[in-house]
Amino acid sequence: MSIWEQSDIYDLIKKYPQQFERGFRLAEPVQLPKDIDQIVIAAISYNAATAQIVKNLFAEEISIPIHIHSGYGLPLRITPKTLVIAISICGKRPEVLSAVKMAYAANARVVAITTGKELEAFARERNLPLILIDKTLPEMNQLTGGKMSAGIIIAILTQILINTGVLNPKARQRVLAAVTEIETMYLPKLGGKIAEMIAETNLLIYSSETYLGLASLAKALLNILEQMPCFVNTITEALNSEIYSFQRKGSAKYCALILQDAAESTTTQSSIQKLQEKLTATKLKSYILELPGSNQLTKTLAGIMLLYWVSYSLISQQK
Repeated sequence: MSIWEQSDIYDLIKKYPQQFERGFRLAEPVQLPKDIDQIVIAAISYNAATAQIVKNLFAEEISIPIHIHSGYGLPLRITPKTLVIAISICGKRPEVLSAVKMAYAANARVVAITTGKELEAFARERNLPLILIDKTLPEMNQLTGGKMSAGIIIAILTQILINTGVLNPKARQRVLAAVTEIETMYLPKLGGKIAEMIAETNLLIYSSETYLGLASLAKALLNILEQMPCFVNTITEALNSEIYSFQRKGSAKYCALILQDAAESTTTQSSIQKLQEKLTATKLKSYILELPGSNQLTKTLAGIMLLYWVSYSLISQQK
């Protein structure tokens, strides 16, 4: 990667907090009925992870089920009161197109989020609500292909939930307050430290259910942007199954990154400590990352920016 391209990515990360207001404005005009009884978000890879982040953030505030679907078709019974949110930045993911076509055929409510192509055409031809992201935005450039646009997608999804009445409008102010807090953080140094530790390894990321979306986004970014082997699981699963596999020779090439929020339950903290102790006993390199921020919302959004700095640092190390 050229110095110019690195400079572009550096600038893109610095402007990450600005993505949220842009995303909110894009979704504001979308009018949706207030009688939704379930939501299905059809998305793949990093978009599915971003959707999981939104689900995690507002899990205690939303009373209707939210399903995230990454396969073909749709996973359950769809009715006219189902809202299907189809996300495909490129506009041509066959899985998402399959889901949106099935949703339309079942008379479900549909919202499309894309930069164009087939998904835009499908929505326009049927007069469906469409959130069209400008493909000339820096977040959508050829270097990253929309993979560093999590702030935009989080804001769009949050505003859609507000528009349907399933989420309190104050959620938008809380997100923007968290963004303001992020702007005061200096994360490149920590990102560089993590990058140095995980470089040339097969990375294992473990988290509680609360931060599983963030962990999944890290996996997607490192898999795609860095072409780095990266796998995700919950702390519980690691303790009860995966830990046994590290007894075999060859585990030294692995590195475990454990996401921690000290505000989570004592049970979660105890599980994290046990997991690190067991990993250490198998001589597997591990690191507990205490997520920066004052609450779950800020820690999640700051965690995304930190992931971007990790990716940037890994790129820099490859020069």
